[in-house]
Amino acid sequence: MRRLPVQGGVLGVGADRATAEIRWLTASDEVATPSGRYRLDLHGDLRSLDRQLALEARPLAWLAAAMLAAVAVAWLMVELGLIRGIAVLTKRAAAVSYNMQDVRADQRIGDLDVADLRGRDELGILAGSLADALSRVKDGLRREQLRAEREREMWHAVGHEIMSPLQSLMVLHGAPDDASHRYVQRMQQAVKVLYGSAPPSEALASADLHPQALDLAAFCREIAANAHYAGIDGVTFSTALPEPLPVRAEAYALEDAVTHVLRNADRYRPEGTPIALTLEAGEPGVVLLRIHNQGPPIDTAMLETIFEYGVSDTAPQAAGERRGQGLFVARTYLAKMNGSIRAFNVPEGVVFEMSLQEFPCR
Repeated sequence: MRRLPVQGGVLGVGADRATAEIRWLTASDEVATPSGRYRLDLHGDLRSLDRQLALEARPLAWLAAAMLAAVAVAWLMVELGLIRGIAVLTKRAAAVSYNMQDVRADQRIGDLDVADLRGRDELGILAGSLADALSRVKDGLRREQLRAEREREMWHAVGHEIMSPLQSLMVLHGAPDDASHRYVQRMQQAVKVLYGSAPPSEALASADLHPQALDLAAFCREIAANAHYAGIDGVTFSTALPEPLPVRAEAYALEDAVTHVLRNADRYRPEGTPIALTLEAGEPGVVLLRIHNQGPPIDTAMLETIFEYGVSDTAPQAAGERRGQGLFVARTYLAKMNGSIRAFNVPEGVVFEMSLQEFPCR
């Protein structure tokens, strides 16, 4: 009020206007109208103005206080009813997420306790859905762990019962010229790879191979000559490449891969038709081993998926054959030897092509 452009009397003679109390106010102005100019003098008492302002401010103060109280109540309701629940749910979900980083330790997978958050509102429905989803995930993980444990125990039992007879067979068929010697060695290697591992796909993928220089021409010629011992007749071999033909491979792993492809070809070829092994030159430093058989073509959509573990067009047999792992083994072993395998259809048949690096690798 003291800053208004008016004149006023002050309390006390010679008092400072900035600190003195104004008792009364006056103001004057001239107003021009069509009928003439008039002088307007205004006089006011500050005390009566204060009393009037107080009377007007009292109901407004109550209204402002009521509005502030309503805002405070609304904030408390949102904080306690919604924000607090969201914060609690976020904290518990973060704790569960941290504990599930190591899913192999079942004891670290905690429960999402949302009993106090369940309800009919959106937060309660969300909390209940998260808890139910986590429970199903834990049940699935527990079933997978139990299955893996049973499979590991099975391979332990198989390895324990087979290793001893294999040692005896190794002694009985230890001569290098014995046709059974190489098959017994392959059996021993397979048992060592799978023994104590679960599932078999992980054991095969983690197998440790030691590729060396291998004469691929002599290897294929021996495979074709001994294929009838494995129950696969009519395997022929031909090559136009110069011999010897050293490649980077491990003999037993490569023989496993070739045998799995031969068994697959034998299953689909018409009776009496041959299976042809041929060697051809590929890209510089690469030799191609092709296995061709007559028979129905492979579905185009399956040309890549047939090399995945468990993929087969027939159900597993009671004896455990046709588990859909033969071509998976072939691709896995060849990859560990810096090679590859692919399948493609040709007129009246199918070709499986294995690529191997020449030794020394160029």
